[in-house]
Amino acid sequence: MPELNLSKDSTYYQYTLVRKYSVPRLFSILYALLLAAVCALFVVRFGQAGIYAVVAAGIGVPLLHTTIARIYRRLSGRSQDAWSFRFASPWAGFLPDGHCPYRRCLRMLHQISFLGAALLALIYVWGPPEYAACGLLVHAWIILPHYALAPVFLRLKPGGLIRYGKREAAYYMP
Repeated sequence: MPELNLSKDSTYYQYTLVRKYSVPRLFSILYALLLAAVCALFVVRFGQAGIYAVVAAGIGVPLLHTTIARIYRRLSGRSQDAWSFRFASPWAGFLPDGHCPYRRCLRMLHQISFLGAALLALIYVWGPPEYAACGLLVHAWIILPHYALAPVFLRLKPGGLIRYGKREAAYYMP
């Protein structure tokens, strides 16, 4: 067996895959088409205001999610982890680039979903209702796949790590 040439400062991680949740390509395409159909419905129903609402929701909701997540990470002292925004079906949103404790991801998801819905509800009170409705639908489109994973991964051993792939989410134990 070849000997590993590691220095004293090297860290070697070994994770055990517990569960992998793969999303079929057809579902990813249909889920993306669902968002496109809802946006087209807004354009047809509201005309020019619908176009503005779709553009505002397409830009504003991901920006809102990123802002909430960055503030939450900074306040919780977890700002050193690498996270980025992905806009690919079905795992859209502000996601970790590598392995991340699942409970931490779930807590951040709760913060994003509650604060995002509350801020979008304020738009309903003080702004045009079509902007708020389109924003809430885009918000739900981004959040719902992550909540669909919760019943699958919460039944597993606590203390696991999650890693998002292109069309899969994997749960690992350290």
